[in-house]
Amino acid sequence: MKSKWLMLLGVLACLLLSGCAMKTVDEMYCLPKRSEAYQELQKVLDTELQNMEYCAPLSGMNQQPVQAADVDGDGVSEFLVFAKAAGERPLRILVIEREDQTFTLTDTLQFSGTAFDQVEYISMDDKSGVELVVGIQLSDQLLRSVAAYTFADGKGEKLLDANYTNFLTVDLDRDNQGELFVLYPGQTEESPGFVALYEVEKGVVERSLEVKLSAPVSRLQRVITGELAGGEAAVFVASALEDTVLVTDVYALRSGALTNISLSNESGTSVSTIRNHFVYAQDIDEDGQLELPALIPMKAMSERNTQSEDLIRWYSLSITGEEVDKLYTYHNFVNGWYLVLDSTWAQQVTVTQDSTGYSFYLWDLAKENAIRVLEVQMLYDQDEISQAMESGAILLYQGESSAYVGVLTSDAAQFGLTQEWLRGSFYLIYDVHFQPEA
Repeated sequence: MKSKWLMLLGVLACLLLSGCAMKTVDEMYCLPKRSEAYQELQKVLDTELQNMEYCAPLSGMNQQPVQAADVDGDGVSEFLVFAKAAGERPLRILVIEREDQTFTLTDTLQFSGTAFDQVEYISMDDKSGVELVVGIQLSDQLLRSVAAYTFADGKGEKLLDANYTNFLTVDLDRDNQGELFVLYPGQTEESPGFVALYEVEKGVVERSLEVKLSAPVSRLQRVITGELAGGEAAVFVASALEDTVLVTDVYALRSGALTNISLSNESGTSVSTIRNHFVYAQDIDEDGQLELPALIPMKAMSERNTQSEDLIRWYSLSITGEEVDKLYTYHNFVNGWYLVLDSTWAQQVTVTQDSTGYSFYLWDLAKENAIRVLEVQMLYDQDEISQAMESGAILLYQGESSAYVGVLTSDAAQFGLTQEWLRGSFYLIYDVHFQPEA
């Protein structure tokens, strides 16, 4: 919802800057021929931007100093100019309306702060036009201020404001009217943070009850939206509890109330705790739902081999917090690849490393005897790659300077492991096919 209204017209392409910089329209526009509309817009900007400098938002998808959106719902986009001046309220948003070839400044919003942090556009009610949601960076870099404005009556009217450390626009109830999902700190720096949801109901702004995070907001790593097992919309908030521990909170509307559906009553934190590696929720099987990772320790091949290795069990959550198993993977973070494992024998797997590569073993059900079924090798020399292929190795991936090959043992067939299975189960961790959302 937030980006479909935004488009910069050709006459404003020159204004796509980042940060705060003092430039005139003449300095930024270098095409040989200017339209009449451009000339008129230039006059307005030259007049209104005296003693100001452009100041583009620092984060988010909308980082242009001049943006276009139909905020008043008249079917014609207004220009919103982000600038900075002197004084106690230096940050300015100039709203310029266009009618044919005429451009008119209709409103100026002023803010205290050091910079525009983030800007979004979202329809929060059933009126025409979109609301402007703007985050302001204060002197304290952790705490910021967010406000939402409606222009339904022509002038900007503030709907809400709140302090935040992160926010995003969402539509958790799928009613085509957006909400504002806000994350903000706890009482102390080390206290768990909170989240809240703001929405407009019958012209009145409503704020949900606070819902706790599993960690302080200073430890936030990533905040994204995605779908649950039943197709419901949710927000996935990943935080670092320690240097090697990642916890993911999942928020959705359950019976109309904002709820952390991943909360574990036993631990007091999210059920999705990942150790040793930062593994984020992602749609790893491309079914439209976000899967969460959980680690499964693998049995060591011998008492002398105590190296800790883990498989990853991927699951989605239902709206009631129940886990729905999806698939199992072995992730090799050192060399940047992973293998999707069959769920019928995934928990019988142990992986060891030697001088030639990574060997996969399958234990019997009693986990007393293990059979070697597969080896994955990473080769850097073209002669080695050619020799491996001549000896029956399976090419899994080849880049400019390296290649991954797989070798199935004679015992692999009894478990249903074939060349086709191996080729279809091998992925690079940063392969576009399974690229996590940024």
